[in-house]
Amino acid sequence: MLRRALEVNPQDATAHFLLGSLLLASGRAEAAIAEWQEARRLNPKIPVLHRNLGLTLLQVTHDPQAALSVLSEGVGADASNVALYYGADQAAGVVGLPAEERLRLLERFPDKGAMPPLLVQKLALGLTEVGRGQEAEAMFQGRFFPREEGGTNVRQVFLEVRLRRAQALAKAGRHAEAAAIVRAIDRPVKGLAFTRDGLAPFLETSRLQYLMGEILAAAGQEAEARRHWERAVEGRDPPFLKAIYAPLAERRLGRGEDGAVRARREKALADVEALLAQGTNFPGLPTYAQGLLLRALGRDDEAGKVLRGVFLLPDQRLSHFLARRALEAADPI
Repeated sequence: MLRRALEVNPQDATAHFLLGSLLLASGRAEAAIAEWQEARRLNPKIPVLHRNLGLTLLQVTHDPQAALSVLSEGVGADASNVALYYGADQAAGVVGLPAEERLRLLERFPDKGAMPPLLVQKLALGLTEVGRGQEAEAMFQGRFFPREEGGTNVRQVFLEVRLRRAQALAKAGRHAEAAAIVRAIDRPVKGLAFTRDGLAPFLETSRLQYLMGEILAAAGQEAEARRHWERAVEGRDPPFLKAIYAPLAERRLGRGEDGAVRARREKALADVEALLAQGTNFPGLPTYAQGLLLRALGRDDEAGKVLRGVFLLPDQRLSHFLARRALEAADPI
């Protein structure tokens, strides 16, 4: 029926769009893309056209640059379609788009007050990446953040935003302000009900304790820094993450033998690869850990490929943000 409609009117953009959807459903991705590209040429205002085309280019034919172009264009045509922002952010991670450009894309959402919670979190993290930490913290005020099973907990995002702000302040020489943020990190924040409880499981991880120690050390508070590194050594993390950050803390404490650390990381790498091979509902964070372990073991080319692959997986538990920071060498290892 759709082919007959196009015989009658080859300029029927809706028929091209629907035919593309039918072709993709039957597994013919390249043919679907061709139909959608024609629909895009004829009428770029068709709802969800850019979302379908962009995600297919990203996830099926593995062309992130073309996907980013399509999804960015779609934001102009269908500005309230949240899937366009998520998809564009994924594609931007794969191609390595600079933080400023990614942030400009997220800021195109037309109604900041109605922005979905997950997009708020992405925007807040993006603001910290360009040194706008105070604005990032303000993004959490006056909003409700529902729990999502397997998703990213708002507490984890907020702690990350605060510590990244402290990190930037320490780097800028504003040591007292940076240290004050770290010292108050577990205290409730006025107006943010989610900070009243539930912070401890995230704060007691090796990664955050190591980061807090680094901030305090940069602020000249060596004794306090050492206390956080001690806690990082004992952090409550999955083994594949602890093998990354606990040795960094040990090194700062003047401990750990290179041979023993390497053996621990090799075992952690084997374990996380086994986990990914058998399958998991949360592949992003183990894949991020796999990339960092490969890098720590000197296998840089493999590490980069694995870290870029994180963006093709669901964004859970900060996996996209952490992979991006690792690829940009903004985090250790």
